Amino acid sequence: HSSLVEAEAPAALFALCGNQDGDCRRLATMAIANLSANPSTRLTRGGGLQVVIRLLGDEDRTCRDYACLCLANMMSKSANTQKQVVAHGSLFHLKRQALSGSVPATISLVNIIAHRVNHETVMKENGVFGDLVNLSRSPEMRARDVSAYAIANLTSTYVPEI
Repeated sequence: HSSLVEAEAPAALFALCGNQDGDCRRLATMAIANLSANPSTRLTRGGGLQVVIRLLGDEDRTCRDYACLCLANMMSKSANTQKQVVAHGSLFHLKRQALSGSVPATISLVNIIAHRVNHETVMKENGVFGDLVNLSRSPEMRARDVSAYAIANLTSTYVPEI
C-alpha cells in the first residue's frame, strides 16, 4: 500500500472520482476504501477526505456505499477526522444512506458517535437519534447491531440541558 501512496496514486484516484463514468468513480472509490483500511495509508490528507465527502452525494448508490466505507475507515481511531466529517456537514448524507439500508453508512455514524465531542451535534442534527432507533428495528441484523451500539454509546454520555 505504501508504495502506491509514494507513487502518488491517490492523486490519480481522487481525479478519477470526479469522472463522468459511474464505473470509473465506483472503482476509484473502492480503491480508496481499500487503501484507507490500512492505518499507514488512510488518505485523509491531500484532498482525500474532501473527495470522499463529496462522493456521499453521488448519484450511484454503490459509489455512495464505498464512500461511506472510506469514511468509516478514515475515521477509525481518529477523533480529529471524525470532527472534520461532522464539520463538513456529512451527517445528512450518512443518515440518508443509513436509512436506505447501508451498513457502511451506519458504521460511519457509529464512528462519529464514538467520540464524545460529536454527541451534542449528533443529538441536535434533525432526527438522527430517532433514525438510529428506526435502524435498530431493521430487518438487516448488522444494521440493527451497529445502530444499537450507536444508541448505547450516545445515550451513555449525552446529557441535554434542562
